[in-house]
Amino acid sequence: MARYRAIAGAKPVMNHLNRSHHSTNSRPPKLAERFLRQSRTLRRKHEIMEDLEDLFHRRVHRKGRFHAWWLYWRDTLSIGFRIALQNEYKFDFIGGPVMLKNYFKIAFRRLRKQKAFSFINISGLAIGMACCILISLYVADELSYDQYHENADRIYRVERSGTFNGQDFYVPVTGHPYGPAMQNDYPEVEAATRFWPLELPVKDRNNQYFKEEFWFADANVFEVFSFQLLKGDKASVLAEPNSIVLTEQMARRYFGPSDPIDKLLTLQWSGQDIQFKVTGVMAQMPQSSHFITEFFISYTTLKSLLGEQQLGSWFNNGQYTYILLEEGVDPKEMEQKFIGMLEKYMGPMVQRMMPDTKIKISDIFQIPLRPITEIYLHSDLEFEPRPTSSMTTIYVLSLIAVLVLFIACINFMNLSTARSVNRANEVGVRKVVGAERKLLITQFLGESTIQVFVALVFAIVLVLLVLPAFNDLSGKALSLEVSRYPLFAGAFAAIALFVGVFSGIYPAFFLSSFNPVNVLKGKSGANMRGANALRKVLVVAQFAISICLIFATLVIVRQLDYLKNKKLGFDKEQVVAIPLRDNAVRSQIEPLKNRLLQNSAVIEVASSTQLPGDNAFSDQGYWPSINAADMDNFVSFIYFSVDEKFLPLTKIELAAGRNFSKAFATDSAEAVIINQAAIARLGWGSANEALGKSIYQPTALNPPQFRELKVVGVTEDFHFKSLHQKIEPLIIHMTASNARFLSVRVQTRDISETIEFLEREVGAFSPNYPFEYFFLDSHYDELYRAEEKLQHIFRYFTFLAIFIACLGLFGLAAYAAEQRTKEIGVRKVLGATVPGLFHLLSKDFIKLVLFAAVLAWPAGWFAMRAWLQDFHYRIDMTASAFLISGALAILIALVAISYQSVKAALTNPIDALRYE
Repeated sequence: MARYRAIAGAKPVMNHLNRSHHSTNSRPPKLAERFLRQSRTLRRKHEIMEDLEDLFHRRVHRKGRFHAWWLYWRDTLSIGFRIALQNEYKFDFIGGPVMLKNYFKIAFRRLRKQKAFSFINISGLAIGMACCILISLYVADELSYDQYHENADRIYRVERSGTFNGQDFYVPVTGHPYGPAMQNDYPEVEAATRFWPLELPVKDRNNQYFKEEFWFADANVFEVFSFQLLKGDKASVLAEPNSIVLTEQMARRYFGPSDPIDKLLTLQWSGQDIQFKVTGVMAQMPQSSHFITEFFISYTTLKSLLGEQQLGSWFNNGQYTYILLEEGVDPKEMEQKFIGMLEKYMGPMVQRMMPDTKIKISDIFQIPLRPITEIYLHSDLEFEPRPTSSMTTIYVLSLIAVLVLFIACINFMNLSTARSVNRANEVGVRKVVGAERKLLITQFLGESTIQVFVALVFAIVLVLLVLPAFNDLSGKALSLEVSRYPLFAGAFAAIALFVGVFSGIYPAFFLSSFNPVNVLKGKSGANMRGANALRKVLVVAQFAISICLIFATLVIVRQLDYLKNKKLGFDKEQVVAIPLRDNAVRSQIEPLKNRLLQNSAVIEVASSTQLPGDNAFSDQGYWPSINAADMDNFVSFIYFSVDEKFLPLTKIELAAGRNFSKAFATDSAEAVIINQAAIARLGWGSANEALGKSIYQPTALNPPQFRELKVVGVTEDFHFKSLHQKIEPLIIHMTASNARFLSVRVQTRDISETIEFLEREVGAFSPNYPFEYFFLDSHYDELYRAEEKLQHIFRYFTFLAIFIACLGLFGLAAYAAEQRTKEIGVRKVLGATVPGLFHLLSKDFIKLVLFAAVLAWPAGWFAMRAWLQDFHYRIDMTASAFLISGALAILIALVAISYQSVKAALTNPIDALRYE
């Protein structure tokens, strides 16, 4: 008994009669126990299992169930291995340990003997598995967003949606009072917290201002979300006005190595310096967050900055509101209840503003609750705090991973069955001397699995080599750390085992089915015909997948080219945009413009509150009439402000009327310019008919007050948003007092000198702020960054899929040439030419590729048609994309098989006729 306890590495730790004290929930792994029961010695098996179970429960008590589970498996495998070496355990399903050793020898011997085919098999599998691992890492990271919060399953973001006057709206922002009202009125809401991100200048240790994004947050933010607070008390760090919490990185930046707690940080609000006391330090937020900030400011600070009236406004929507629901509360039921809250608080305000209105809040608004874990992959709304992704991307990438791996498996199956004729005699001899079919199947499956695990090692090496480049491409910080992805190590091994079994299952059953009598007589033709038919099917599948990927890549590239080259209605080239951070610059914007225009490289200078290509634009309701009967018919418009130089600088054309002008003193207060979409929305007919008409902007709600605006010009429609969206109604005001950007059109010569000039002149007006700039064309192209990323990923993985398919085709061509060596020799003796022999050896493969194209085109068309639906402005899929994808596949196939075909055609016929 002691001998087997030594084998187990265990000591008698307690009497098994005391096992009743153990928790019934802590049981050893059943699969490991089943493995131990295979021992022939029943008495010893029970004793070993009892000792291991006692040891398992002690480990559970000391270090936890997972640790004990892992060690139980280690001991079990150690016992199995040692008993096998002592012949106490018979591996009947593989013929015993001697046969197991023999299988390994044969497998490695064949790898060494058939170097070319082994290289093709292993390299193809390695590349396919490396692709699968890379995409799995990417997908795992995408799916992990916001999962780290302890209460992630109960946290929801409050959003607003609805339809009014035929216009749909859906935004992720709410008014200030939403959160407190929900928490106060509904006991099902355990907590509510709000965020209001705002860019503010902050003074560093050198008294220089930098623009940073600060998030005003309620005091309970660290109790709702699992952000790690390193210094300070969760319940009180944001309780007092003018308190601030910042990350370790920002603490080092603004306070150096000293402790920042209770120190003051100076921020600028409307030109006034305000001091904030540091009350806490938090760790950096994980990148897998749908929003990231370096600063939290107490929400109570807004009372003194904005005033009670603005904080109490239900119509000032710019804040993110999150709620934590009680356990078991149905969010759909809460959505219905929140409609009553809007009726309670907003209904009376609407009635006071418009006494004759028939509007009901419940007919307009809905309050969707979005789980926090779904924001990143399921929300593509405007005003998202960070760019989001989509489940479509996850599905596409996952499909690519599966397809590339599938192509690699097809290669293995094809080459294994192709080479099987050379092992027919071996199988026949083994069967004659008594080998059972199940042992042959096990042998061949084992050989394929060994090759796959060798490929897995090379795949991991490939992943480590290309991971930095893949991170640059995807914008991620992925790694192969087991601690970061604890399930991946087991998952990779499981994938390798699955691929080994899947790839080798047909060759195993195919080879083991040979009749030994027929094989030894050389009559295995029927088996070979079946294998040939399967290989053709698999080659068609390979190239159908490859052609689909080629077609998809062509469509994506053309759509992106269309997006970048389509006439947008304005000129984004040669425009340098300079963010205006300093309020002092805004007050001196005219002198700054004049200074810049003194340089001959500067063509024009203009200011504006927004730029084409911005991620989000504000909207507001305007009334075409303020008669009592028309008060229900306001229209929502996108709006921003520009000076009189902005339209000429961006070359936005006017369809009717005039541009803003300083010659008209009332333009800054009364004039607006609208676009053609606005005319269509208002039903005003033509552009000329709209000139001189009035539109009314609300300036106060209680009592209602309006400002009358005159339409002085109508622009042609231009794409100020991405081409995913239809052009919306737009109203442009004239003002320069709140400009956020300075746009400078420059000459193309000596760009670097021009930028240096701009930095010098702007710095003279704003010495305390660092100079920032970007080019308008690059800014606008950022709208299609996700599509560009998808395009690059498709290109690379399409190339890899084609490369793997070509490896298989190369191997099959080599095999076909080898099998027809004597035929080629006879044909050459009878006068066959090299082109004729090349045609003979390649025509069958080309037919398969053509058939694959016929199958791939409809699938590719349906897939890309669905993808293009996300764009309001999109290309048509012309016949050229289908023809190019098919032609490329044929060309690639010809390149893959040409070497072997030409080599065989050039072979000396004497050597060919001697071939055995």
